[in-house]
Amino acid sequence: PEAGGGMTFETVVPNTPAAVKALTTNDLMINGVKIRATLPADDLLSSDINTSSDKSSSAIAMANAINSQSNETGVYALANGAKTESTLTTTANSPLQPGQYSLFVNGVEVSMFLDPIKDKLEDRLNNVAHAINQRAGTHGVTATINDKGALTLTSDGRNMSVWFDSTVPGLSASSFGLDKGGAKAQETTLVSTSQLASGETATLQLNGTAISVIGDGTETIAALLKERLKSLQDAGEITNMDIQLDANTNTLTFKSTVPGSGFTLTGANSTDADAEMTIATAAGKENSVGNNDVVGIYKATATSDTAKTLYGSVRLTSDPALLPQGLPSPIGAPPSDQMDKLKATGKPFTVTTGVDGFSQDSNFSALGFEVGKFGGQSSAAMDPPRVGRLAFQVGASANQMITIDLADFGKNGSITSEITGDVDLNVDSRNARINTRDGATSVLTKLDVVMDRINATRATMGAVMNRLDHVINNLTNVSMNLSASRSQIEDADYAQASTNLAKTQIMQQAATAVLAQANTSQQSVMKLLGG
Repeated sequence: PEAGGGMTFETVVPNTPAAVKALTTNDLMINGVKIRATLPADDLLSSDINTSSDKSSSAIAMANAINSQSNETGVYALANGAKTESTLTTTANSPLQPGQYSLFVNGVEVSMFLDPIKDKLEDRLNNVAHAINQRAGTHGVTATINDKGALTLTSDGRNMSVWFDSTVPGLSASSFGLDKGGAKAQETTLVSTSQLASGETATLQLNGTAISVIGDGTETIAALLKERLKSLQDAGEITNMDIQLDANTNTLTFKSTVPGSGFTLTGANSTDADAEMTIATAAGKENSVGNNDVVGIYKATATSDTAKTLYGSVRLTSDPALLPQGLPSPIGAPPSDQMDKLKATGKPFTVTTGVDGFSQDSNFSALGFEVGKFGGQSSAAMDPPRVGRLAFQVGASANQMITIDLADFGKNGSITSEITGDVDLNVDSRNARINTRDGATSVLTKLDVVMDRINATRATMGAVMNRLDHVINNLTNVSMNLSASRSQIEDADYAQASTNLAKTQIMQQAATAVLAQANTSQQSVMKLLGG
């Protein structure tokens, strides 16, 4: 300002739209047919409240664009819903008081009662899931309890954005069972060693609200601001923030008490010509939502527009594989009521790029498509997780089968994606990094989670192998017993048969000899009588 004073600050990285692109005219060709570009009108369901949500980039829009030319290509597309699987739930948080709290799902306010004193883990998850699922017809998102003690949210194919009010004391993503870890608390320092003359003022902007103090000629700007900020905290106008004053250096330290729920501190100035005020953000202390897809927004409402947006994918099929009757479909298989409309020629189909190829104007690779010839269903790379099912016939009946789902260990799969999901990004853009102490701790935590998943998968495979081994042993015994029975019926004991034959022949010869002797004796008697 002209009256004096000054401010220096580091630019905070702003919220940015999701890195998702729309399907353009020259991106995709299926069976030699150029697929048209997607339009916002192709998706009448996804919310457009968030500035980062692009209807033309949604899975629904891509599926509709592809299906509009199915008569020419013989290939149909089905939209896969966006999905987020959380890992952490907090049921006891001292600042959080029992009461009604709101979660905003695709612009729809979902209210639920949370009680940090009485809620147990299962009760909390059931309560939140029930509240979300009651409004599923409106926002298109369903909640299920996963095996990690948290919730999994899945959309019906539309884009998905979920947020909450970060100003509510103690409220965080983990309060709803929707935390994925890695969030960092923001920390900002304000230094001012100058005293304000009597009647002079100093002002700063905290979360867009001007906070001013008037000097008395004895206190420094930092001390006056600390006193003013404390009064606002006591009145409940400033929440989820810890503010400390170091009187020796006249430094005010602002730190968010809920990691991931940040704040803005700007516009510091003074009418005192001798005042000197500096605001600086310490390196590595910027607000970070970590791995969370559900974020806090300052004074959030149903029309807040800075939440993260998750996008789905599409599945291409020409003739989906039909499993034997009674055998459950593998994870990711299309619903049975959509099987008929997904059937087409039953022939392999080809996916190629449009005339833009892999140029910077093409979104072919960005959308996850691959060039190639596919039969039945599209490339697994288009439709993560890559889950395959093996079915073994183990009995005489049609339903006597043992099945196993093969987990996806790829970079976008459900097992290792937290570690390998960003492997293709620039180093500075990756979440899994060990360049800092907090980063190394986060990576180790993720590795523990991944190893638990791998061990669980190995245990499942081991259990199935044991079942198959038992079946093999049982069938082997049945086969051996059957062969023994058949041998007893069909195969002769040569020694015993030869002995029985000799015995029978001797007895037959003896009987013949006795009969011959009897006939001879009878003739002799008759001769004597006839004398």
